[in-house]
Amino acid sequence: MLEHLLPAVSDMCKGQIEHYYCFQVLSLWLQRVREQITGILQSRKGFLWANDSKILSDVMQLLWAGAEKPIDGMSGLVLSCFQHCLHIHQKECQILQLNEEILLQDVLQKITDTSWQNRSRYTPLCSLLPFIGADRVLALYPQLPTHLFFCLSTNYLCPPAAETYRAVITLQRKEWTREAQLDEKALAKRWAVSWLTPLCDALCSTESSLQSNAATHILPCSLSCFSESFALLEEKLEGQSPASLRGWVSLVRAQKALGRANKDIEDRLQVCLGSADDGVRLDALCFLCCGSRSSQPPSSWELKLLKRFLPYNLGCDSAGFRQQLQSAVRRALERLRDGALTALRKGLPQEKAISLAIDFLEWLCQLSVSCMSSAGNYQRRCSGLLIFSALLESYTDCWTPEKKKGQPPQDMAILLKYARQRGCWDFFSAHNTQALVGCLQDSTNEIREMASDLLVRFFMPIPDVLFLTLFELSKASLCSPRVPQAEAGALIMKTLLLRPQGVVVFPGDAPLDALHLVTFLAEMLRDQYCYAQENLLQAATSKPLHGVLSALRLCLLEVPVVSQSFSKSDVAPSWCCLLQGLVRSLREIVSFILNVLHRSWNEDIPEAVAPSFADMGKAVSTFIAEGRGLEEMPGSVLLSEEYSLIMTFCWVSLKEIGVLLGPLVEKLISGPVAMLPLSAVQESVVTYQDIFMRCRHWGAVDGCSAGFTKLCSALFHNEDSKLRAIPQKIMEQVLAECRSRKSLSVTRRAAGFPVLLQSILCGEGAPHMLLASCVHSLLVLANEPLPADWDQTHDLPQVSAVHALQTMLRCSVLRATLLTQAVPMMSLALQNLRSACWAMRNAALQLFSALTGGMLGLSRSDGDSLVQSTLSAGALLRRFPGLRDVLIQELQDATYCGNMLHPSLHPILTLLARLQPGGDTEAGCFLKPLLGLAKNPIYAVRVMAARAVVPVVQVMEYRTVLFQLVGTLPHVNKGVSHNALHGCLLQIHALLAVALKENCLEEGDEQQIAKKLLPALWLASPEQRCPVVRASFLDVLSLLVPVCGKEFAMQVWEAVCSKQSGQDYGKQVGFEVFHEAYVVYLCNEAVRSSDPAVHSHVCDLLLVGDHAVFRWLKKQHGENVSSALYKAVRYTLQDKLYSVLLSEHSPECLRLYLEAFVDMNHSCFPTLILKHPKNHMDLQCAHILLTLLQSSTAGPQLRGHALCTLSLLLTHRNLREDISLCSHWLSVLAACADPASSCEELRLAAARALEICGAYLVRHALSDGAPDITKLAVRTVGYGVDLLQDEERNVREAATRFAVAAIDQPAEVTLQSDRALLHLLQLLRDHFWTCEETFHVLLVRLPPFDLYSALSTLQVRSASLYEEDEPNVFADSFFLSSLLLPVLCALLDLMSTDSSLCSVLLRWVKCTVIPLREQMQQCHHWGQAQGPVSQLRLKASGCPRVQTAILGLLVHGQMLTRALEVLPPSQIAHLGLQSGCVEEELAMLKEDLRLYGIGSTFIKIIE
Repeated sequence: MLEHLLPAVSDMCKGQIEHYYCFQVLSLWLQRVREQITGILQSRKGFLWANDSKILSDVMQLLWAGAEKPIDGMSGLVLSCFQHCLHIHQKECQILQLNEEILLQDVLQKITDTSWQNRSRYTPLCSLLPFIGADRVLALYPQLPTHLFFCLSTNYLCPPAAETYRAVITLQRKEWTREAQLDEKALAKRWAVSWLTPLCDALCSTESSLQSNAATHILPCSLSCFSESFALLEEKLEGQSPASLRGWVSLVRAQKALGRANKDIEDRLQVCLGSADDGVRLDALCFLCCGSRSSQPPSSWELKLLKRFLPYNLGCDSAGFRQQLQSAVRRALERLRDGALTALRKGLPQEKAISLAIDFLEWLCQLSVSCMSSAGNYQRRCSGLLIFSALLESYTDCWTPEKKKGQPPQDMAILLKYARQRGCWDFFSAHNTQALVGCLQDSTNEIREMASDLLVRFFMPIPDVLFLTLFELSKASLCSPRVPQAEAGALIMKTLLLRPQGVVVFPGDAPLDALHLVTFLAEMLRDQYCYAQENLLQAATSKPLHGVLSALRLCLLEVPVVSQSFSKSDVAPSWCCLLQGLVRSLREIVSFILNVLHRSWNEDIPEAVAPSFADMGKAVSTFIAEGRGLEEMPGSVLLSEEYSLIMTFCWVSLKEIGVLLGPLVEKLISGPVAMLPLSAVQESVVTYQDIFMRCRHWGAVDGCSAGFTKLCSALFHNEDSKLRAIPQKIMEQVLAECRSRKSLSVTRRAAGFPVLLQSILCGEGAPHMLLASCVHSLLVLANEPLPADWDQTHDLPQVSAVHALQTMLRCSVLRATLLTQAVPMMSLALQNLRSACWAMRNAALQLFSALTGGMLGLSRSDGDSLVQSTLSAGALLRRFPGLRDVLIQELQDATYCGNMLHPSLHPILTLLARLQPGGDTEAGCFLKPLLGLAKNPIYAVRVMAARAVVPVVQVMEYRTVLFQLVGTLPHVNKGVSHNALHGCLLQIHALLAVALKENCLEEGDEQQIAKKLLPALWLASPEQRCPVVRASFLDVLSLLVPVCGKEFAMQVWEAVCSKQSGQDYGKQVGFEVFHEAYVVYLCNEAVRSSDPAVHSHVCDLLLVGDHAVFRWLKKQHGENVSSALYKAVRYTLQDKLYSVLLSEHSPECLRLYLEAFVDMNHSCFPTLILKHPKNHMDLQCAHILLTLLQSSTAGPQLRGHALCTLSLLLTHRNLREDISLCSHWLSVLAACADPASSCEELRLAAARALEICGAYLVRHALSDGAPDITKLAVRTVGYGVDLLQDEERNVREAATRFAVAAIDQPAEVTLQSDRALLHLLQLLRDHFWTCEETFHVLLVRLPPFDLYSALSTLQVRSASLYEEDEPNVFADSFFLSSLLLPVLCALLDLMSTDSSLCSVLLRWVKCTVIPLREQMQQCHHWGQAQGPVSQLRLKASGCPRVQTAILGLLVHGQMLTRALEVLPPSQIAHLGLQSGCVEEELAMLKEDLRLYGIGSTFIKIIE
């Protein structure tokens, strides 16, 4: 009975649906067979599994196919099936006394023959392990450890690889303990033989996925299974390099997670917390924050390290880092909380855990709130909000009903009360509220939304006066033409509505509630719309629509109280009237905007046709002229401010309406009683249709798609049949319009037509009944022949249909269903690639790209790259039946074309090339046509055909195919086809490269291939006249030379180098390709050789300025250059420098030379010290380079390399003798480091120049002490401080290397940029305080204190659309000031002890005291005039310029107070200052700031 069930089970598993459940049935079948195997064998009186029975073959085929399916739970199911199968075989062999090894060996052989990149191999391998044994598997498959760790780099391969590793080591431990009584150390040593080195390499890897997966999946199970492996790993991971730290911190973190103690780690952990590597710092932070138990509070030393770490890491530019930082801090906070609560529950109020929690929370609250100031950069403000959010969520007793987890403990109020009795934890103070209000006005969505969320969840209700002022500020912001400012106003309105307090009174004494606020906004929208109809230019400037539209969207769609209000009987009629009017207004506004953009007033264009960009330009010009009172605009308006204002008014308003209208109508028709009539719903749908079909702006179209999708979804699921029918009618209508060729935009992507269809079909939802008919209609339309009179300048229906298909394929909701039609769409795309119409070819190529991405499982970001798919060729063909015939037909047609171009060929080859290598039997059908394409006349086809061969050849066939291809190479130069020969060599190279990399060849195969190539060595000699063929053959030889012994290498050298003729081939087609390959071969041989004669060949190429050798040097980065070659190249470059600078070389040649000079003298072999030869030309070279740097003709790359070269030359000069040259170098460096005038390349060059020569100059000044050198060194450190705050990470990293060298740390040590900043400032304070320049260098980096000027600008309403960015948006005035102030105060104390420096300090006091006191007094008067709460005060809390000026005023005031304290009274008596007057004014300023909440976040930090 069981045997007769198998065919039915097999058919189910081979089907296209419900694979998981089908394999569950197969698993049950195998389980029953396993249980009844004895009876089955008795009844059959023969074999069931053994002797290659058909049943076994069928089952194995099913299981291998099932292992390929990427379905959740399938791998575990297939694993159990394999285990059942092997148990059945084992039992059968035992009963029948057969050898069970045959099947096991066959399965293992198939596993090893399958590429390691095929995930289907790991499930049978896990099932096979118990039957063969782990040690035996490793003996038969020695590459297994390497392959498993390769898999960790790829996400889809990581789970099966980790599971296989876990199974192997678990079985190894069982086997070893069964063999002998071994202790844990002995077991760990046996484990280390196979696994220690690959695991350490993975933990130290710079590849984030490999490192993370090894630390997450491999390391914990290794430590659990072999506890003594920790010591072996720790010993292997010694050192201070980033790689060693990366591995070590992952190790100690995993050890701590297992509840095991880590001893003597604090020093090294501090190094990790200051590392430049984000991952190392995060792992170290997680080690501090996480405990083995949540109730175990952090220790005092862990909190101490946290306090050191957090201030320097809140400004990280990585969003992922900030999110993980918040997560780690949250865990530490929860541990502190739980520990404190445990102490309180036990009645231990003096418990140390409580004090630690209170003190740390108070410090953390002050830190996070101070970081919210707009004087800081975006990154620090985000981090401050994230930390503050984690704090409030962990330490408040606010219950959040919608959260299932993460609620506060029930007795949280006890801890809060205890802390507040001590005067701590005032989380909801007016000071903190003001900080969040400032964030509400930020120009970025992230900061605004986080601040709004915190205000709503924790800070409501807010004071009435503040509430009213916020409402007025919101109204003013809604009228700003700047989109961020208008969005900020809308968000404030939503925030107030979420917790209304009734203090805002509307006409008729109506309090603020949902209905009255929305009524107010709707009336405001109507007024602004009427104003736009009168004067569009003025409306775009002072009353644009997008702000109030955004406010309506947020209030109507994102405030729950509004939806709840709809159903209240007393206000429901008012809501109906209001919202119906709003829907009509939105429809009118859309018509108005589209008409504005549709035509200028004196032209008559059919309204159904979308306007061209020229038409829109004319229309906008008309409105600008009308707004200025002119008849027409002279000249072009496309770049004017007015043009930008009007276009922003139109596009952003359309986008806002699209986002608002659909969800609003969805709300109104989804309730128990529809609040909109059918006609209003139809008007809404027509509004979207107009936007999609008459609008050319992709942002507006894309923005409307989400809203229309929601509307269609609501219509499809509505009970009213008339409403349900609307989307289908629209779809049929637009498909009919598509055929009419009258209403589509003239664009290559068919504008909004595909998006309209996509939105309707997405709204339908599963099972997508309309999708099938729509795709059928589009396929029919796309396959229709083009009309004879088609016009290239207009959209064709067929083209639009193809665009619609590719747009829907890129939609994740529709893709899976659409892929059931993959084969017809593939046929369509390939057919239309041969179209005579360019637009059709373009559309077909995009369809092919989208279809390929969907079929191969690639994301859109991978779709246009060479990222490989997770599918093998056989798996692809099995997943899409019929695809094989389509592809084979196209390949055969291409083969028969001969010398004719076949447009669909290259895309097919690209598709095949992106499949996983290793192939299977079903992919063999492609091999013959691909090998035949070797002779194709098109170069790109031959290249891609070679790449496509690799995925279709099975691993065990690599050897056979390689020998077959090598055997076709000609031994003599007679009757040779260059195309065929070139294609064959490319295929040999592609297969050989993979075979050598994956170690797929048998022992001795490389030598046999090399032996077969020897008769064809003439292909690398001048006897072969085609340079491209020579280059390809040389590439093949270069793969074999390292693995085939010295004799073969000498024969190749003789053929390639010794037979080169003196004839110039420079003008021959393809010569550059061969020359590049020749130079690469030559340089690689020079690396492997110690023969000076070989090195001289490379040096000769350098002397003639060969570009290829320079490119090779750049590519190596010094990593693969032997020390002998390095010395020869370096001396050659040094000797030739002067003549190169004087010669008439091209800028490109000079750039390459200088780049190589710097790399070989600085970047390569940093530990190898070579004596710089005395060269009297160095000074002349330096002056030439200075002239080059000061010229305006050289490009930034050349100037950057020139600056680094000059820096290198200076390191070999006597700085005392060349002080003028050093001063000029520093002036040039300052110009390059200035973000206001320099590009990234120059700033990076400046940072590298500091690294090369700056550190040398600083060390020289420290040892010499000469005044001139010291002054230059101080300036150098100042520029290092500037570059450590650069917005580009690579510039900051180079500047940190300067800091490491300047403070005399080992070169392998890395520092995080903010830590490096602190070290440089401390260097100036400790070693250069006697230099007057130090004081000035630090002073100029303080923020300015022109506060009154900044406050005055708040009243000016700018009509500009954009605000000017700062030259360096990453600069953080707040953080830098917090570092500078203590350094400067210490410096003041030191300066007061030196008479000469005392006079410098006195001069500064004289220059500063009067303007500083004036600013403080003016600020006081301004505050009194504004009153306790005003719009300007709220604006000031969010204005970066005001906040920076306040910070500068406080810092300068603190410094001035300190200076007056340390200076002798006799020296300041003539200033006429009354005793303590500056302190009193500064105290009054601080009191004002506390009272009004402007800049109060700085006060505690400053103090």
